[in-house]
Amino acid sequence: MSIRKVHFIVPPSKGKLIDRIFGCNYAFFIQQNIFMLYPATILKENGFNVEVTDAPVDGLKRMEDIIRVKADAYCFYSNFLSREIDLKAASVITSSLDRVPVIFMGSDPTCFPENYVVDKNYYVIRGEPELTLLRLLSEIEKVEKIPGVSWMTKNKQIVHNPTAGIIENLDLLPHPDRLLCKNPFKYLNPKFKKQPCTTILTSRGCPYRCIYCVPNSLSFAREIEYKRFFGKKPPVKFRSPEDVITEFIEIKDQKYKAVQIVDDEFTLDKRRVLKICEGIKDLDLEIGCLARADHLADEELIRALSKAGVTHIDIGVESFCQKILDHIRKDLDIKAFYKAYSLLKKYGIEPELNVLLGASPLENKETIEYTLREIRRLDPEILHVQVCTPFPGTEFYEQAKRQGWIITGDYVPVDPMNEAIISYPHLSKKELEKYLLLFKRKHYLRPKYLIKQLLKTQSLRQLKNKILTMYRMFK
Repeated sequence: MSIRKVHFIVPPSKGKLIDRIFGCNYAFFIQQNIFMLYPATILKENGFNVEVTDAPVDGLKRMEDIIRVKADAYCFYSNFLSREIDLKAASVITSSLDRVPVIFMGSDPTCFPENYVVDKNYYVIRGEPELTLLRLLSEIEKVEKIPGVSWMTKNKQIVHNPTAGIIENLDLLPHPDRLLCKNPFKYLNPKFKKQPCTTILTSRGCPYRCIYCVPNSLSFAREIEYKRFFGKKPPVKFRSPEDVITEFIEIKDQKYKAVQIVDDEFTLDKRRVLKICEGIKDLDLEIGCLARADHLADEELIRALSKAGVTHIDIGVESFCQKILDHIRKDLDIKAFYKAYSLLKKYGIEPELNVLLGASPLENKETIEYTLREIRRLDPEILHVQVCTPFPGTEFYEQAKRQGWIITGDYVPVDPMNEAIISYPHLSKKELEKYLLLFKRKHYLRPKYLIKQLLKTQSLRQLKNKILTMYRMFK
């Protein structure tokens, strides 16, 4: 079988948008999925004819229209929330096109490959997909010899090949070709004043041991696969500052105005971050990233990030109760958060706070209400509140399943910003969901907040994006 044309697809989404970058929430807006663009770019550079369809962005509603021009193979980048949609889309392909290979990548296929390998023409690439996909499509007749692949024999037996390990030198990967997207400049992030926005990945992995954490979907696939074979988290791998700076310059040249860094923890290596900041400070890009509060309690670092164009930093504070942070192994002294918050405000960087309700059986009404009071006192611009969901592959999942906290018996896809699937004897599902709504109403429906947002709005398009985001939040 000769495979030359490969089609990467994000299928049409009926109802709520799925966040394909992190995969633990439904989305208020769609980010450009560079995790899919990395393997697509590698194929393109190796002579394959590559097509990328992001149906929700491209305005496409039917899979039949998407596959009208036949490809030799189809690829999906899937996560826990997208399984049903992606498998349904794959069935449309195989019912229309006989014996065409369909390849699944991402966190959910890595965790549960048997749920995807339901046909002899279906394959799963576990862990990091870039190099394995190239080899699979080049040598698909020798699939049994390709590490990192799960597949089905003619006798309908599922085979899980040995692991491919991790990619040691990320600088050897090409920069993702964002222009492979049909509408590369339609990705808008409402927290940025400047548009359009893209994403960038400068490292892979996180060394911390939080029991609940779902990292970005590429890091999670990498982590799940590594733990399965080696019994521990994989080491963090960094791209060099020079390689990262070069990609930022390319992004600027392509006329993007804003960039979201989707590393699990961008500020792990201070010296590296300072070098990157020095190299991009004159690009006039608006930038956001994720970081731990204890890494941000450093004025030199915050000053450099501000000069480089960073306007928002996403911080997982989870709770303001130290005993809960200790129980979930956050390894964070809450005092470090307050110092970081003060420094960010001083240098004009907006802290984007994440609160996680019910991450510990120590959570109760008093701890939740204390966290709510602290949020109201701090008055952050952006607040994300959700109930802790026991995602497979996390220690919290194992605990919740063992203790009987999962009311559905096992994980099922839900929107954790609106729904709980856990319940404690002293804190029920209904009570957790009541507090979710209370947090959102107390924060986002305040007259002070609404007036502030209107005054900051600089265009009709920005106003439309903010209204749409608010609608999706309360939907």
